[in-house]
Amino acid sequence: MKQKVGVKAADDAMADSQRLIGALHRSHCIAEFDPTGIIMTANDNFLGLLGYALEEIRGKHYRNLLDPAYAAGVEHEKLWVAVQQGTDAAGDSKWLTRKGGEVWLQTSFNPIHDDDGEPAKVLLLARDITEGKLVQLAKETEYRTLNQIVNMTSIVSHADLKGHIIDINEKFVQVSKYSREELIGSPHNITRHPDMPKATFKQVWNTIGHGKIFRGVIKNCAKDGTPYYVDAVIAPILGGNGKPEKYIGVRYDITEQEIERQNLKGILSAINDTCAYLELDHDANVLAANQIFLDLLGYRSDEVIRRNHRMFIDSDYANSAECQQFWTDLRNGHSKSEVFLRISKSGEEKWLQGTYAPVKDEMGRVVKIIKIATDITRQIRIDHDYKNRVKVYSEFIGKVAKGDLRQRVAVDGGNELGVIGENLNVMVESLSGIANQIGETSGTLSVALNQIRGTVNTQAAGAAQQATAVNEITVALEEIRAASAENLVKAKQLGEVAERVRREGNLGEQTLEQAVSGMEVIRERVENIAQTILALSEQTQQIGEITEVVSSIAQQSKMLALNASIEAAKAGEAGKGFAVVAAEVKELAIQSQQSTAQVQKILQDIRRATDRAVMAAEEGNKRVDAGVILVEKSGEMMRQLSAVIEEALSASRQIVTAVQQEVLGIDQTTIAMSEINKITAQFVTSVQQTQTSAKDMSEVASRLKDSISIYKL
Repeated sequence: MKQKVGVKAADDAMADSQRLIGALHRSHCIAEFDPTGIIMTANDNFLGLLGYALEEIRGKHYRNLLDPAYAAGVEHEKLWVAVQQGTDAAGDSKWLTRKGGEVWLQTSFNPIHDDDGEPAKVLLLARDITEGKLVQLAKETEYRTLNQIVNMTSIVSHADLKGHIIDINEKFVQVSKYSREELIGSPHNITRHPDMPKATFKQVWNTIGHGKIFRGVIKNCAKDGTPYYVDAVIAPILGGNGKPEKYIGVRYDITEQEIERQNLKGILSAINDTCAYLELDHDANVLAANQIFLDLLGYRSDEVIRRNHRMFIDSDYANSAECQQFWTDLRNGHSKSEVFLRISKSGEEKWLQGTYAPVKDEMGRVVKIIKIATDITRQIRIDHDYKNRVKVYSEFIGKVAKGDLRQRVAVDGGNELGVIGENLNVMVESLSGIANQIGETSGTLSVALNQIRGTVNTQAAGAAQQATAVNEITVALEEIRAASAENLVKAKQLGEVAERVRREGNLGEQTLEQAVSGMEVIRERVENIAQTILALSEQTQQIGEITEVVSSIAQQSKMLALNASIEAAKAGEAGKGFAVVAAEVKELAIQSQQSTAQVQKILQDIRRATDRAVMAAEEGNKRVDAGVILVEKSGEMMRQLSAVIEEALSASRQIVTAVQQEVLGIDQTTIAMSEINKITAQFVTSVQQTQTSAKDMSEVASRLKDSISIYKL
């Protein structure tokens, strides 16, 4: 009975084992290998999954069914080593189907030992997990890719609850410039920049400590002191109790963008503080306007926002084709920079120096239009006033250039144009004074020249009379010399023919009386010549005084011309005509001064010649007196000739001697008269030159008078 019960129990156990094995075969892929991995058998699930028949794989190593990359991998190598050591090993493995397809099996390698404990075979139990594994692998691949992207673009760190760094990626090392060893275990404030306030970090810990995610821009400091900016996201990793266990920080390096943003912010702030700023849409509707623009045109913000830009423009221009083209160009991306006329709320004209610039997106499309401008209304008004005043000054200078010195320009304000106006008035005053002085000087010069011409004419007449007198004296001297020669002959004959002298005594007395009369005439003529020469000397003295006056006038004219040239140079283009006149006056004054100097030299030569002539005339007069005495003595002797013939002969010798001396005196007188004649000729030439100079100076005075006649004073 007990034996039957025991057999039944054994049968039941065997049946359960068979049912269990049957369940495993239905749900698992099963294969058996020898201890070296050679396939001994495989169930239908295994064979059907891989697409083989048992005969095709029996006797082959199971590695032939694995993916070669997986079979050669470290993971599978560890698994098989464990199996050979008699230990169960499990893991996911990649197999290849007969057609090359991939199959993932969740495998368990189980060594089966014999009664002696030696490995007899290896039982492989596996389940098909291909679908789930592929999904898992895809997610792992996605995760790895995402992790690569994060490591490439982000600064990642892991911190414990105290904020100490427990892990970092390579990007953290690169940006912070600390080594991994310096960072691991250090608190996160190792990279804190002094500019960051403590309140920011208090906010960070308050946020993540309550299990929330913090995000914000933080300024950090690298190891070398270089600042860098990060867009930080810090999230807590929560445990099962809902409390943080650690923290993960992901930061994006935005240093370049932040610096550019701060620069742009600074630029926009500077523009907003100094310029009128306006934002417009494509249809010219106002999107934004800063306070400078609103104050400039007298509006409030709510009065212009969403209103059209044409409210600031003159209505005629706003409706013009030019304005339409202006906005078309802006919409097409073309900027416009110029001076714009705008109308304020009160209707006042405002001039703006500005630029309308299209703002484009990354594709180059215009998204809006901005205007930046400065108020130049005051400069425009000053410029208009400047142009008007320049026009007035130009017309004034034109009148002055035509000779109208009666005008004066109105001077307003103390700016540069006011100074120019004052200088123009001073210049015209100076020109008026110079013109008056030149007019007066030219009149005085004309009077002086008339006096010179009258004096010169008188001198010319006197010189002509003197020349005639000298010629007459010369003729008389020649007659006297001839008479003296005849007397000499007769005196010689007197000694030889005494009787003839006696008979002709009366004739001799008459002849002597005629000689005495002739000598008296000669003496009178010589005295007249001396008086004429003295008068000539006085006239030359007067001419010298007049030429000194003329020289003084010429010097004054030259100085006036120099002053006029200076004033003309100050006047610039407007004084060019007057500068030419001043230069001509100066040149004529120099010529006049040179002529008067020449006249003075000639007059000095005339004075020296007249002095010599006077001396010669005095000497001749003395000779004539001596001749008269001798002739009178000869007459006395002729009256005594009848009484004493011897005395007559002796007297005749004395007469011969006296007559010879008389001839010698007459020759000397003739020479002196010849010298006087030369001097008179030189004087006549000098007088003619003086007349020519006086005529030239008269023409200069006339031209000077004509030059200033164009000016109306």
